[in-house]
Amino acid sequence: MRVGFLIKVRLKSTRLKSKAVLKLNSEPMIVHMIRRIKKYSDLFSNIIVCTSTNPQDDPLEDIAKQENVDIFRGDEDDVLKRYYETAKEFDLDFLLKSGADNPLVSLDYAEKVINYFKKNSPGLITLTDLPIGMFFYAICPKSLKKVIDRKKTDDTEVWGNLFKNHNDITLYDFPVDKKYMRTNYRLTVDYSEDFVVIKNIFNHFSDKIYDTSTLEILDFLDKNTSVLKINQSNQKLYEKNIGNAI
Repeated sequence: MRVGFLIKVRLKSTRLKSKAVLKLNSEPMIVHMIRRIKKYSDLFSNIIVCTSTNPQDDPLEDIAKQENVDIFRGDEDDVLKRYYETAKEFDLDFLLKSGADNPLVSLDYAEKVINYFKKNSPGLITLTDLPIGMFFYAICPKSLKKVIDRKKTDDTEVWGNLFKNHNDITLYDFPVDKKYMRTNYRLTVDYSEDFVVIKNIFNHFSDKIYDTSTLEILDFLDKNTSVLKINQSNQKLYEKNIGNAI
């Protein structure tokens, strides 16, 4: 079975300009994300930077080539179409996905999710009990095609609800061990305060960040609650402005 990991990314962000290429310890944020995912490369047929055809996103293609991962460039606004065309291009049976604003995405459950898919073939797997910015989504391309054929909009930046209410598409929220659960931790990057939190984590672990486990990161934050307070109010602000995009 061919499984790909897609990093959804564009450089059009307005709340925090070009956030995917902001520097952390002298490297663009997306580079750190790619290198952390590579630690699990034995699980994936391809690691793919999934971006648009807009020339604005050309630097992302350069980064993909530099880091020796694949690149797919597709529709600017129809994110679901871009995912599906990526799956077709690389002949994927199953795909895991996260945004480039999640440099600390946790793949501790990646192998378990892949094995679950092999046995049960759900259309969409979520891991909502992992902290915000650490969870990923897992999508079956066949179910993705069904959603694309039925949707009534080409603007699919916020797409979670499009998978709901289809009797022929199974959704599954993968159970997560309690030791990973931190509902009040925000480790995604949408605002400048979010980036400061991530920067604190990267500064603490320095060049060991690629080998640092999810639980080690959570332990650091458990002991340094002042770091968490930096972006404490941002989740409500994000949900008010854009909703729960996935």
